[in-house]
Amino acid sequence: MRGSMHFIMSPIMPRSVVLHAADLHLDAPFEGVGRTPSHVAAAVRDASLGAWDALVELAITRNVAAVLLAGGLCGGLERGVRAQVRLRDGLVRLTAAGIGVFIALGEGDPTDGLAAVGDWPPDVTVFGSERPSSVVLERGGVRLATVHGVSAALEQRDPTARFARGDTAGPHLAVLHAGVAGRAADDASGVASRLADLRAVDMDYWALGRSRALDYVSRAHPWIVQPGTPQGRGLAAQECGPKGAMLLTIEDGVVARVDFEPLDRVRCLCVDVLDAQDPAALERTLGERAAVLRDEHPGRALLLTARVDAAAAASRALRSPDRRLDLLAALRRAAAAWEPFVWWVDVHAAPPAARQRAAVLAGDDLSAEVERCRARLAGDPQQCARFLARRFEPLRDAWTAELDAREADELLDEAAAVAIDALREDGA
Repeated sequence: MRGSMHFIMSPIMPRSVVLHAADLHLDAPFEGVGRTPSHVAAAVRDASLGAWDALVELAITRNVAAVLLAGGLCGGLERGVRAQVRLRDGLVRLTAAGIGVFIALGEGDPTDGLAAVGDWPPDVTVFGSERPSSVVLERGGVRLATVHGVSAALEQRDPTARFARGDTAGPHLAVLHAGVAGRAADDASGVASRLADLRAVDMDYWALGRSRALDYVSRAHPWIVQPGTPQGRGLAAQECGPKGAMLLTIEDGVVARVDFEPLDRVRCLCVDVLDAQDPAALERTLGERAAVLRDEHPGRALLLTARVDAAAAASRALRSPDRRLDLLAALRRAAAAWEPFVWWVDVHAAPPAARQRAAVLAGDDLSAEVERCRARLAGDPQQCARFLARRFEPLRDAWTAELDAREADELLDEAAAVAIDALREDGA
């Protein structure tokens, strides 16, 4: 859309810093958190916007030369007006501070400007979707880098091969809302480039997106980085842990180092418990772990879930909804006065390990038949969906969102475990 831009601020700089972020998903809802007190609900609702504000503040404080945004910014008006307003306000602050902003839109981003507040702010480069284009980034008359980029096209084709470095002196940075085929961090849909194709294009740094978790795909020659989202939005594995953006340090014309900078306001964490003899011991263990995590993640509000190993004695009690809710209530009371807040979302038993299932299947009793039934349902998605729709009511307290087909295996595991527990209690 805009072919070039020059930022004149200061004399020759011996080094410069560029910030790379992606998948802001402003105002996208958290998943699987369920009902929370008003102060937790408010923090969760505003967390993505707070992370964006922190990104803008970081860029200005560090006097970065440019911000590269690799798509996944925000949806259209279905997310409401405030996401687009907050996005525009942040972009205006960045450009007013003399920071170049380069955006490669993703498949879900608004392609016709920000409908709620007008067009993109002046001096923001939004790459077109027809073909990659290049922009020279300068400060004080010194060429710092060449930034290449292309926005996602509707046909979802891989545009990697259309990038070309040219003969301009380095470094060359490429911005693209794409993942890397076969990488676990990638989102399930959208453009995915092959690693070999990325390496074949002579870039110094690929600023990619379309990932929920940080992934250093390649460390130098070239750098290929998916920064993940600046704010986790649930307790799935890829949403847990610190979330933020990347800081690229350019020295002597090369990308000398790349560092992760956390930005999340509410941090999602999963606690694994391998052994607990009874619910009382489990409550003590989880209370102690919460206190440790609070010290390890200072200044962050925490959303916690615990997964108790199926072999632990306490796991059997967790399959009783009433006992699980009692444990959650006790953990929440113990953390009620902490600031920032620590909120326990769930405590659940992990599914049985394969060797445990094999041991049950080897029998000829009703427990073995339950396991065989679970296996048949797992192999027939349609029958499984019908079964879960009719029968998972006793497990409803374990779930805080609408049933997702991707969670069917976990529901089947828990249903089978509840049934086997009941059979063993009856036979005791």
